[in-house]
Amino acid sequence: MSHMTQTEIGIVAEEEKLTVKQVAKRFGVTPRTITRWIHDGEFPNAKQNRPIPRSPFSIPLSDVIEFESRRDNAINKK
Repeated sequence: MSHMTQTEIGIVAEEEKLTVKQVAKRFGVTPRTITRWIHDGEFPNAKQNRPIPRSPFSIPLSDVIEFESRRDNAINKK
């Protein structure tokens, strides 16, 4: 069994998260579109900051990069 050192644990730091507004700006769409995409499952690891309705979402950068990759692949296939 492998045990992680404190240095290795430090490397596995909290992933950068983006706001709905930041992601919307990145893709040139409205924040409402990003929220719809979240509900459609395009950003599977997006989480609401608080468990109340209309609380803002945090979207992991890895979800955004994966979405970009899927989108780019779909565009290139056309």
